[in-house]
Amino acid sequence: MVVTQTQGIGILEACLERVESQFNSVLCVGSPHRPDWDDLPEAHAEVVTITGRFREVGKHAVLLAEAEATVTNLKAEAGQHEVLHFACHAMTVTAPSESSRLILAPI
Repeated sequence: MVVTQTQGIGILEACLERVESQFNSVLCVGSPHRPDWDDLPEAHAEVVTITGRFREVGKHAVLLAEAEATVTNLKAEAGQHEVLHFACHAMTVTAPSESSRLILAPI
């Protein structure tokens, strides 16, 4: 497995347009609904757009957004996809005893 982190939808779109693209599926996770965090309307638009772009070029795409964007659903789906795309809040920490994390919807 190769893990690659990119920022910006333009890089992902460029990858989709490459003829030799080797990946066939994407899991888009975004805009998790949480009462304790601000909503991210642009994140929702982002994951919907990316899911649509993958489908337009004949790739398999699954969308987990809003209340569906949970750790449980992520764990159930992640192993079935070659690309995982996240559009959500993140919490970064610098203390060695803590871990940075993505903020997803509660179960």
